[in-house]
Amino acid sequence: NGHIVCHVIDDGIGMKKSKELQAGKTRKSTGIENVQERLDILNGIDQQGLKLDIKESKTGGTHIEITIAAISS
Repeated sequence: NGHIVCHVIDDGIGMKKSKELQAGKTRKSTGIENVQERLDILNGIDQQGLKLDIKESKTGGTHIEITIAAISS
């Protein structure tokens, strides 16, 4: 369909548990927020349907799916 899908699978403690452990600390993780902002900017420029989908496993870990448009020559 003209898109590339990238899967990132992390078998760690999960985002929810990580946020619980970080509660009260001043450092804020912005990695996923930065990726989403960039995809939003690119979508605003040429409406390519770029997306970021995050799913957390009930047993821990996170599955992130990034969909980007393939460039054809």
